[in-house]
Amino acid sequence: MRLFCSQTLLRLLIIMSLAPSIGLPSGFSGECHADRKRHQIFQGELSLSGAPRIGERATLVLEISAQSDNPPPIEVVIRLPEGIRKLRQVSSSGLFLRPRTAQDYSIEIEVTQVGVYTLQASVYWQENGIPQAQHFYTYLAVTTAGSQVSQTPLPVRHMQRLKPLLKDGGLRQSNRMAVGAPLHIHGQIRYFDDNQRLEIPIRHVQVRLFEQNTFQPDQEIETAKTDDNGSYSFPAIDNIDPEDGTKRDVYVIVAFENDILKLTNEGDGRYQFQSATLFNVDSGDAEIDFALDSSHQQRAAGHIFNAIQDESDFVRECCGWQRSQVQVKWPARNFDSAAFFPGDDFILISTNLQWERTAMLHEYGHAIMYSAYGNGFPKTNRSGAHFIFTVSDEGFALIEGWAEFMEAVVDDNAFNLRERLNRNLPNAETNDWWRGGFAGRGNNTDGKIVEGAVASILWDIADTPSSIDHQIGVDDDKIGDEFPRIWQMLIEDKPQSVVDFWHGWLRRGYGSVVELREIYFDHAIVLPLPPPLSTGRVLSIPADLSASPNEKDVLAPINLDDFTGVTGGSLRLTYDAQLLSPVKASTTEATKTFALSADLSTSGEIRIAFQSAIGLTEKSGTIFTLTFNIPGEAAIGQSTELIFTQATLRDQDGTTIAVRTQDGRFAIEGLIGDLNRDGLVDAA
Repeated sequence: MRLFCSQTLLRLLIIMSLAPSIGLPSGFSGECHADRKRHQIFQGELSLSGAPRIGERATLVLEISAQSDNPPPIEVVIRLPEGIRKLRQVSSSGLFLRPRTAQDYSIEIEVTQVGVYTLQASVYWQENGIPQAQHFYTYLAVTTAGSQVSQTPLPVRHMQRLKPLLKDGGLRQSNRMAVGAPLHIHGQIRYFDDNQRLEIPIRHVQVRLFEQNTFQPDQEIETAKTDDNGSYSFPAIDNIDPEDGTKRDVYVIVAFENDILKLTNEGDGRYQFQSATLFNVDSGDAEIDFALDSSHQQRAAGHIFNAIQDESDFVRECCGWQRSQVQVKWPARNFDSAAFFPGDDFILISTNLQWERTAMLHEYGHAIMYSAYGNGFPKTNRSGAHFIFTVSDEGFALIEGWAEFMEAVVDDNAFNLRERLNRNLPNAETNDWWRGGFAGRGNNTDGKIVEGAVASILWDIADTPSSIDHQIGVDDDKIGDEFPRIWQMLIEDKPQSVVDFWHGWLRRGYGSVVELREIYFDHAIVLPLPPPLSTGRVLSIPADLSASPNEKDVLAPINLDDFTGVTGGSLRLTYDAQLLSPVKASTTEATKTFALSADLSTSGEIRIAFQSAIGLTEKSGTIFTLTFNIPGEAAIGQSTELIFTQATLRDQDGTTIAVRTQDGRFAIEGLIGDLNRDGLVDAA
């Protein structure tokens, strides 16, 4: 179940039998987009037999049942935080559950110190050879005066020391040098991932280096970020303690913030962790490595931080776009889901979903759309509880369908989006969610008002033969790898319905119209065939251009067959950077009144924007000219296309003018008599 909600609507959900109840934590109000509830393969509850105090024992019990008729063998792993130790545990590997029958697994524990604890039981199994995991929680608070057990998260301290990765305290020195020589501090930051059951680098997290002082406040020396391997390195510094002139006393603080996200607790306190101090450090190399290990209660911070960056990186690397920093709050009390709050522009994640990667991708998908639409969403009159197959309206289906599409496309995996976790079908590639009922049992006939149908249409446009689905190596829909075009239409057109993507596709003349229409038809959206392509304006580059290796100032005209009323627009073209080197883009006699801006900084791409106060008066001809140099390394016989990836024309009212494009082509040919391939034939 997913919500487009207010507090009033959330109260209604308590009495609805569509799915488990969901609510907002205290202190939160207003519109939100909350995570879709997924049908899990297992149902279970983790509980304590009592509320043990320091030195007391209790039994931790996982009661679990399989919701499928043919459950797989499972492994149960109980992970306890520091301050609680295991006394006894039953064997948990290769366990078999009877269908829809509850079974208990238990351990005896003892509390050794005061603390607020998250107790977790993880269930692991294999599905089509792929490891799967599901996690269950209960909570215990222990003070010197007593203890309390809760089924909802209890407030915890967000500032904790990291548990060292190395046995020697996480601090290690090598290559010691003489007193007065520079000090070079570096290391690696990792977290234990409960899904993959191994330690994984935390990417692009902030690391701050401090000098610990006795009489003065500690001094910050440098700031760095970890790389893709979780490694960081500070520039070499002098090894002189500013307080007493001896060797330095240093430590680092890891802060979970960068230009993509800031991870905080519910009270807006940023997650940051301080290492132990390396006192009187010798000059040379000093390594400070540590990890949020398997007993660290905030280890999921690394999973959340990495997952949201993965989606941001996907859009940036594909389309050159990144939204502003988003705040992510985790965990929240009295809340068992994940949600995006557009009014305050933050994401809220519960403990129950802290290891659910697709939940992070979904909510950040909402945050991306919100920013791409200029802090807004498509218009909708729908709110309340809903599933992937819920019949709603066009705007609501697009809002949720987009977020569900992002769940799948970031990992290029159709199985990220499923109605049930214990089934291969349906998934983003093959389904009948458009029918509007569970397992296809519905009578809806209009796919554009069903979020699952919207997600599937976008998936079919963006997937490739190598995408992970039920048929690896096959792309059934005959259109593939077109996320950049989907993104272009999202950011430029701000569609209000999935059908607007169809209109944007036709307006830009992308081609494969019959194939695209079939995709829509497969999800119960019947669209008329567009008029013949011979109508409308045509923007073109000649397909018979040629040049020789090392030739300079080669011209490629951009022609338009009808200038009437054109006052501005933008173009984007791609080319083979091994064969062409762009020099400039120029106006012509017909467009001399235009202000022209050309961006040639990205290898293999040309971006042009143009504007004029008055419309063109010529009937047709060359609108702009591109100038290229041909590298001497270009091989005779090679060729490259000049491909329009975006073409927009506007009139004086700002209205988009329909246009289609015809790509150009450059062939590399030898110049007769040019024996030294310098692009010239002269006396030499």
